[in-house]
Amino acid sequence: MTKTPAQHGTQPKQLNIRLPEHLHRKLKAKCAMDGLPIAGAVEKLVRAYLAGKFKITLKED
Repeated sequence: MTKTPAQHGTQPKQLNIRLPEHLHRKLKAKCAMDGLPIAGAVEKLVRAYLAGKFKITLKED
């Protein structure tokens, strides 16, 4: 029996986040300039974080 994508856990899930308006505006503009949807940029960031390519601290710059 062949498993469906849902059984493999490959169905996309929705993630809702809250950003300050100025960050959202900058992200939207940067993604538009790069020809990348916001969801694509966020997915790349999550993949890079999970791969250990950078660490996140709670301390603001």
